Amino acid sequence: MTLHTNTLAILLGTSLLASGAHAAEFMKFNDLLASDTARKQLARGVGLYWLEAKAPPFSQPSLPETYTSTSFSPSPFGGSRRHCVNAFENVLAALIDDAESRGYDLITNVRPVVDGAPLSNVEGFDCKPGYKITMVSVAGILARSEAAAKKFTEAEQASLKVAPRAAAAGAIFLPLEPALLSKEAKTPSGSTPEVHLASPSMPFHQFRFGPDDYADSAELTTEGPEVACRQAVSKALESMKAEAKERKYSMVINVRSRLDGNFSPDFAQFECAVGKKTVSVNFQASLAAK
Repeated sequence: MTLHTNTLAILLGTSLLASGAHAAEFMKFNDLLASDTARKQLARGVGLYWLEAKAPPFSQPSLPETYTSTSFSPSPFGGSRRHCVNAFENVLAALIDDAESRGYDLITNVRPVVDGAPLSNVEGFDCKPGYKITMVSVAGILARSEAAAKKFTEAEQASLKVAPRAAAAGAIFLPLEPALLSKEAKTPSGSTPEVHLASPSMPFHQFRFGPDDYADSAELTTEGPEVACRQAVSKALESMKAEAKERKYSMVINVRSRLDGNFSPDFAQFECAVGKKTVSVNFQASLAAK
């Protein structure tokens, strides 16, 4: 995909952990994006568009996400200009890595972030290298082009039709919804954020982030593996809700068991691995907001 310089040349904001020995220097985006390292990142097929720059039609966008990367200076005299460059290249890679890992092929509304506040500078940024660590932050909205969204949705729907199989060796199948509502769960699944099990028809949402995996475990007690498995589900559920709150999403959707990379044939059940002293579960879920 050809990436236009004017949509990419506005990526970054810098904050420093400590004062460095070098004075601040204005870093031009066009110069930074012309490096071999930056060009390799931009050639990976993920389109980046700054602020309100016109992007291709897209769907399934995330809420704004902020990414921060660093560059470390071992010098006793502090960081230098090249640490600003390295941190920029690192955050560019982190942004594209995250998009690719979740099946997003567009990043829109990209902007620099300084001291937690998104900025809008079309030419560059002032960077004063940190004494040991220089930090760079950017924000952007992950999205899928029409083609990528169609492919993702078809694959997601197809994944709901898993052939019947027995539980993995050393694992058991248990009903999922009762586990989410059980006394072991700290909060009921109907509380904020809402939790929705996997289904061919998901609740209405405009923004989506994920999917991601959420794994947890619990100790076996004299109460038996089923109680321990429900405790593990409760802990995994709390991790989902905590991330949803942190990222400002109101729902956790498409919650489904995915132990050892394998979905449960019945998404109303979860698979729990039972060991000698502990049990463990793994779920896949996405975050969503209306």
